[in-house]
Amino acid sequence: MKNPFRRKENSVFIIVMGIVLLLQLAALFYYGGRKAGFHEDELYTYYSTNKTAGLFVSDRAWMEKDELRNDFVVLPGEQFRYGVVKQMQSWDVHPPLYYYIFHTVCSLFPGVFDKWLGISVNMAAYIVCYMLLAYCAYTAAGRKEAQKGRFLAFFTCLFWGFGAAVISGVLFIRMYQWLTLFVLLCMALHLRALKKNDFGPVHFLLPLGITVFLGFLTQYYYIVFHFFLGAGICLYFLKKKRIRELLSYGAA
Repeated sequence: MKNPFRRKENSVFIIVMGIVLLLQLAALFYYGGRKAGFHEDELYTYYSTNKTAGLFVSDRAWMEKDELRNDFVVLPGEQFRYGVVKQMQSWDVHPPLYYYIFHTVCSLFPGVFDKWLGISVNMAAYIVCYMLLAYCAYTAAGRKEAQKGRFLAFFTCLFWGFGAAVISGVLFIRMYQWLTLFVLLCMALHLRALKKNDFGPVHFLLPLGITVFLGFLTQYYYIVFHFFLGAGICLYFLKKKRIRELLSYGAA
């Protein structure tokens, strides 16, 4: 029979973490409302995702205001053109997954150019990042340290979410918040596998392979993070002489 006091502690913890998340979302809305202007890379996000003619630019040709604006929005009848998005990113240096997501949101509001289209995409990733970070902090505390895990998760998410760099990352309309999501998801999968000593195909290798694929399709920097994490887990397998898990991990 489960301890009723433990269930009460977990319920209080979930409520408190939910309140912290709502306060941090309120802060994001506040600073998002104050966001004025765009960094050139942010404009490039809109331009390289939604431009009718791809990255083709009329050389030294005069453009009217409305014609220029149309290069930054999804025009009616041009929604969900993922083939064009892929082609445009193939001419650039970035993988396409973030641009697929961004183009999907812009396609729901054809003809609209607004900062909140980009911020909302990042805020969605932020919410998932918050939950993954809480899980990672709680799990890192240890199997028998539930109280310590709750405190660690609370303070980690509290200081992380109100950090200036994190807020700036959400308001910066680029792919880095989604990169953070897949980095944290990868870390969560590793922590769960170590905690449960389960490196099987269903609970670890398959979701890990999908995470690596999506992370690399979001930003090439993902592979830098995973290189060091992967090196650490491979050394762990070698130390434990778990060669089969080592080979399966490498394949995934």
